[in-house]
Order: sequence, then C-alpha cells, then structure tokens
Amino acid sequence: MKVNILKPAVLAAVTVLAACTNEVIESSGNNDLTLGQGEDVIRISLSNTTATRAARPISSSEAKNNVNRLAFRFLTNGHEEVQYITLDGVINEEGQMETEYKVNGNVLELPDTYTGSEIRVKFSGLKEGVYKILVYGYNYTSGTDGEDAFPYDISLHDSEYLLKCENVTTVQEIFAGSNQNGTTDEYVKVNQHDKFTTPPTIKLERQVAGLLAYFKEAPVFVNNTKVAKVTVSSKATITGFYMPAALMPGSQLQPSNNMRGSEYNGIYTDGWAGSTWVNYLTFDMSKATNYNDTHLDNGDYYKFKQYLLADETAEISGLVCNENTLFGSCFLLAFPAYNDFSIKGQCATLNICYWDENGDLILSVPLRSGGSENDALTANSYQYAIKCNNFYSIGTKKTGDNSDGNDNPISIDESTGYDYANVSISSDWENTHELIN
Repeated sequence: MKVNILKPAVLAAVTVLAACTNEVIESSGNNDLTLGQGEDVIRISLSNTTATRAARPISSSEAKNNVNRLAFRFLTNGHEEVQYITLDGVINEEGQMETEYKVNGNVLELPDTYTGSEIRVKFSGLKEGVYKILVYGYNYTSGTDGEDAFPYDISLHDSEYLLKCENVTTVQEIFAGSNQNGTTDEYVKVNQHDKFTTPPTIKLERQVAGLLAYFKEAPVFVNNTKVAKVTVSSKATITGFYMPAALMPGSQLQPSNNMRGSEYNGIYTDGWAGSTWVNYLTFDMSKATNYNDTHLDNGDYYKFKQYLLADETAEISGLVCNENTLFGSCFLLAFPAYNDFSIKGQCATLNICYWDENGDLILSVPLRSGGSENDALTANSYQYAIKCNNFYSIGTKKTGDNSDGNDNPISIDESTGYDYANVSISSDWENTHELIN
C-alpha cells in the first residue's frame, strides 16, 4: 500500500462568512439554528488529511499532515484574550449541528472520518469591537494528559499577538495562522449588530521544519577508527518557538529579542551557536548484523536485516527502503543564518558526524546548499537558515513505499560521500534546493 505522509505546505483555509442580523437558517429536525445578534459562522476547509490519526513520523518528502484538533483564540487590540466568545461546533448546509465534531472549550475535535471537505464552525458571543483571531492545528494522541492536550506549555507573548511554546525537547508538527496573514487588515471588525463586517481569511501553515536522511554504504571505519554511531547534527540550541510565524516581527530586531523574521520563529539567545553538538538523527551502528565481526577492515560497510531506523524515528507502517540503508526523519525548530557556524562551531548548519565507541567525534562532514565544491566553510552555501515550513532532505525518498522507483539514498562512505552527499531544501515543502557536502 502506498505510504504518502506529507502534502503541500498550506494546511487549511479559514474563511469567515458574514451573516445578517437575526438571519434564520431553515432546517428540518430538532437542531434548527438561528443566527442572531452575537453569532456568526466560520467556514473552514482543511486539506491533505491522512487516514491515520497517530502522531506521525515522516516517511518521505511528500507533504501530508494528521491534524485532528483545531484550537481558536480571540484577542483584543490590547493583547488580552477574550473569554466571552464560545465555540459551538460545526453545522451542515441545513443548519444542523454535526454531532461527530466534538467541542472541548476552544478546541474542535476532527473525527477520523473527516476527509478535508469544507466545514462551517459556529461561534456565539461576539461583541462589537476589533479582534485578532489565532487558530492552530495539531495532533492529539490518546494517552497524553488532558482531553485535547496541546503537546507543549503555551502562553501569550507579552508584546505581540504571538503564542509562545518554551522548553520544547521533542519537536512535533504544528500548524498555525491568524486573520492577518500578511494583509493590511490587522484586526477583524465586529459591527454594532455583533457581526463580522469583512470576511477574513485564515491560512494555517506549518510552524516547524522537516528533516529526512536516507543513507547507504555506512562505513565500518573512518580515519582508521571504528564507527559506532552516525548522526545528523548542528550546533544550534533552540529552546522553543512562537506562532503564528507569519506575525513575527521583521529582521531588524536584535538577536536578544529572541525573534528574527517570519520564517525564523524559533526561540534562541545570543549564545545559541557554540561548541556543543545537537544530534537531530542518530543511527546506532551496534545494531548492524556484522558489527561484532572480527574480520572487518577499512572499506567494509555495515549490514542490516533490511534497513536501520534512526533512534528518533518511530516505526513507519508500509515503509520500504533499500537493503543495508539508514533512514530517519524528524521535525526541527527554525533559526536564521546570521550566526556563522564556521566561526563558533567550525561546521555548517547541518552536518553528518561519525562517532567512535567511546563517544568521541571521529569526523564531521558539512552539508552545503548549492554553491560550489570549492566554497569555503564561511560561504552562504554552508551557513544557511533552517526555516519553518521548509523540508530538508539528505538523500532522496519520494514515497514511503518507493512506488515511483525514485529512491536515491546517498553514500556516506567518507571517501565518496564527502563529494556526493546531497541535501535538498524544499521551500513550503514543494520545491527542491540542493545541499551538498
């Protein structure tokens, strides 16, 4: 069965449908709905959903999502959260409530049967004035604390219309947007009849980046030293993120403000790039079937029962990989390129690292984005940004089951991989940009 986990970067379009005062939607049955003063309907279309609702790993460079919760927040122009607006639920064309869509406070639960078709979400309690509407989408997995638990502690940023998630260790896929979305209309206006005066549009976009690694020819020895671990690593310490990223202040802000442009919504400080390696994906070579063989020599490769998953990657149903390959994927928090890793860390933004059995670094191989093989480590091709809603792929994995036959794992044998390893950066998870080491 074909495994397609990721779809285009745009998750959802949210359109507010203006209603007339005391408009009555006729319906048959017991769930007739009257839209009176202080009530209105938001029309939402959520695309690219998947059949599964489990918290997903990434199986390929295709873009999908498994969002099953939408949360809504209304803020005043004084940055205060409104408590009097109520999320009522989803109504159909006849004005009847759709019972399979459950409401828990400000959170709408999307049922497993939801296919991405347009839904109309009803709110009540609107009052004359102006509002900022924030909407964010995420996956809830049973077993976590809270009926509709968002995966992180979330707070409202003091001076901006931003939600703040701190102390993030395991990065999950989050979508978010607001009524502004780069337009000149900063607020949604509600008139004296308690109706929206202009139908705003909200587009939810992915607030994190994606990383995929697909390797072959994992060497047993590098620099005459046995390799115990291979990682994809950086020297950036990012502790959380702001959302929606589209509302982030511009790049004129200083690093100490922890914010720098709408594509770099990660939370960081002046000292966020340094000497400590941060491993995004870890491949444990002790799991190779020939790891303990006594006759291994330089030029030999590790072998596996089929392929080896990174420690950070959960099992993926239907995943097909070439024999004796390494496969891993995860999500990343974004950060800009102004902090030169060649100076503070003697590396590129992303790197392939080889470690020995004592946990010491044998070799780090920098990955570059375009440019030339003659570029210095200080060049922009090595010192690139990690942008939210972008996809970074080392090796090619177009579909989870390789049904299109376009799999192309890269060799990480040090002698050959140094010249030919590739990473592609997909802007908005659609277009490809090459990274080469």
